[in-house]
Amino acid sequence: PELQPNKGAKWPTSMQVAMRVLEEVIQQQGEVKFEGSWPSCRVVPIAAWREACDRANLSTSGTPDARQKAFARAREALRKVNAIEMQDDMVWSVFDA
Repeated sequence: PELQPNKGAKWPTSMQVAMRVLEEVIQQQGEVKFEGSWPSCRVVPIAAWREACDRANLSTSGTPDARQKAFARAREALRKVNAIEMQDDMVWSVFDA
């Protein structure tokens, strides 16, 4: 059985922050793609989400390597619980799809 997403249910702080930041980026920069097999919701570049996570201090460390690792862990954790989907270099929230 496929895991159903449950927004924020007992998620670690890093996942909550990353999801909140993704929703903010989608609100500000999201676009609907009509060609191909895109979802009907707004999507944003993964790079824009990552930059916003850096500004939101997702990582408590100031080093670029630590920030990158913190983002990668949060992104993969959100993907694992089916909260986000990614295609090419774009990401979206399944709660919007």
